[in-house]
Amino acid sequence: MPTPTKGTCTRTLRTPIKSYLSFCDLASVVPFPVTVTLITSYSAYQVSLGRAYGTILNRLIAVSNICTSFSGMR
Repeated sequence: MPTPTKGTCTRTLRTPIKSYLSFCDLASVVPFPVTVTLITSYSAYQVSLGRAYGTILNRLIAVSNICTSFSGMR
């Protein structure tokens, strides 16, 4: 399996994270820490926009990856 090049993860996460942060701004909520209620609202918002299941799943995974990254920085 090839090793990802520098910045690959950043580029991969950019759009999903921008989407999540835009939603939080629109909903006037603090994006972190992520709560079950917040992520449920974000998912419903994505469905209301007509996003495909795969797109929604990728965006949720990206938010999860960011949360995991932050929690490992203790």
